[in-house]
Amino acid sequence: MPCDFETADCFGTRVVGSHARWNGHVLDRHPDLAEYQQLVISAIAEPLYVYQSSSRPNRRLFYQTLEFPAVFTEEYLLAVVAYDPVGNGLEGVLVTAYPARIIEEGNLLVWEQQ
Repeated sequence: MPCDFETADCFGTRVVGSHARWNGHVLDRHPDLAEYQQLVISAIAEPLYVYQSSSRPNRRLFYQTLEFPAVFTEEYLLAVVAYDPVGNGLEGVLVTAYPARIIEEGNLLVWEQQ
């Protein structure tokens, strides 16, 4: 998969984001994130919280605090990453990202920033 960005999540797993996904999904639904791709990458690499999705076990939800109150009224930036087996490990792919007012209930907390 050609990628627009590549980073490692807080668990050390490679995560990629494609140009097509960023422009065709994230920005179509959340154009206010156009200038904030680096924040999405930071949310994956250095999240405040990570939750395991209860409805899709191969997905993790990465939350980071939004620090631009003049731009966003939401408290968190949420990046959703889907993981698939690659070789002997996993690789993550950005599914979506968006500002979130609250942390979604019903998911399992798997990591918290110390």
